[in-house]
Amino acid sequence: MREQRHTGKMRVFGLVAAIIGATAAQGQVPVISADRQAVHVGDSVTLTWRSSADSAFISGIGKVTPSGTKTLVPEGSVDFVLITQTAQSIQSAAIHVTVQGEKGDPGFPDPDEFQRGANGSHSSTKYPDFLDLAFTTLQDQLRFRVKGDFLPHRSFQTLYTDRQTRQELLKDNPPGIRQRRIAYAVEIEQPAPNGAIAFRVKTLVEYQRIGESRWRPESNIQVGLTAAQDVMQRLERTPPK
Repeated sequence: MREQRHTGKMRVFGLVAAIIGATAAQGQVPVISADRQAVHVGDSVTLTWRSSADSAFISGIGKVTPSGTKTLVPEGSVDFVLITQTAQSIQSAAIHVTVQGEKGDPGFPDPDEFQRGANGSHSSTKYPDFLDLAFTTLQDQLRFRVKGDFLPHRSFQTLYTDRQTRQELLKDNPPGIRQRRIAYAVEIEQPAPNGAIAFRVKTLVEYQRIGESRWRPESNIQVGLTAAQDVMQRLERTPPK
């Protein structure tokens, strides 16, 4: 009988330990919420997120504290994705906010339109930090609007820019060409075991002929490749904040 009681106590102890372990594991899972999940154009929404991570990034916002709040006015319906990193893993959570009455945004190209790109790598860094570096490089340094393609349980994330006519990034226009415009896509892989992050920069370059309003895909692949290499070098050389 004593042995049976002892076994029962061990089972109870094991169950308690399992519950504690499960609770501890749940504590590592990031959580993000919004005070409203549907707003009208021009209205604000307050995001609240919580994690026990070392580093965190929210798509459309950038690098953030591991836990916090932020009020902002979304331009359109959007998924805010919280990506966190601990010593053990990279995890994410998302919240969708619908903007009612929004107008379509044709400025961002379809991801399938982007041409092949240039590959690069960044030395050991935290994944959310490098996502933020790429975001700020495209937005703050190159002055593009940026949106993210952040899908859960995927090994990479992609940041896209809108189409813009930027002569300084595309060099001189050849004879017969009135103007060019460019968009970028930066695909960022999760870190390798040594901490290095591989990434690819792709471009979409289009042009207008003199006397035409139609945009045509750029036939000179080297134009887009050179622009991709320029951004790749910025990302390789710039240290995260």
